[in-house]
Amino acid sequence: MSNTPKSSTSDERPEESDLEAVRTQLAVLREENERLRTEYVRARQTSYRRTAAALLGIGVLAFLAGGLLRGVRDVLFVLGAIGVFGGVLTWYLTPERVLTVGVSESVYDAVASNGAQLRDELGLQATSVYVPAPDGPRLFVPQHQEYSIPESLDAVFLTGSDAERGVALTPSGQRLVAELDRTRTGPAPDTLRAAVSQLGDAVVEQFEVADAIRVAESTADDRVVVTIEGSAFGSLSDFDHPVVSVLGCGLAQTQDTPIAVSHVDDTTVAFETA
Repeated sequence: MSNTPKSSTSDERPEESDLEAVRTQLAVLREENERLRTEYVRARQTSYRRTAAALLGIGVLAFLAGGLLRGVRDVLFVLGAIGVFGGVLTWYLTPERVLTVGVSESVYDAVASNGAQLRDELGLQATSVYVPAPDGPRLFVPQHQEYSIPESLDAVFLTGSDAERGVALTPSGQRLVAELDRTRTGPAPDTLRAAVSQLGDAVVEQFEVADAIRVAESTADDRVVVTIEGSAFGSLSDFDHPVVSVLGCGLAQTQDTPIAVSHVDDTTVAFETA
């Protein structure tokens, strides 16, 4: 009687060494992103404060000159007031985060490349699900087409039941949505359409990473199609695209329900409750 060798479980799931290598890459990437972000913010703040000091200096000089040159005193006093006022505003309203598309796109390219490689090597689905959580939304990428949201998304690699297998990552839009939550003055939107309108205004006007965002279709309370024009980060279909991520995270948080990206192409994204 011939014995048929049993298939090894290593053919179905990655080796521990591969998983450890992926974890190491993710940790290094997070650390490098944080270092670049801190260094860039420091450089931009220095530039703004030098501008503020220059404006204050011009204002003070204009006031001093106005005291000596009586014939143009009024003009110099006005210029002095403008210089001092502009310097004070520039100093105290220096933004904590200033976006440069070149730097941000370069950093995101690495994130998208690593995410796509992780998805391909682990045999994960192209589906992205943004799940609300107390510490900020998480990105769940399931292994199977028929999936269930795990109760806990704290770990990166989820090895529960077949339907719950996949990975859970920190989405690129999590911190931006946290900023919006801190600055929101009114109640959270109660529909997907209203939430997209509010988030779209922030993405275009505040973060300036898209030229226009509008609702193209909203057939029900559980699905909305969004048109995005002039994205600063390339194709919307890239892994955890920042604009898509901000919208997905924001919808998940405001509606307190998992939000899946059911369709994405060059200009449109469809979100629906998972």
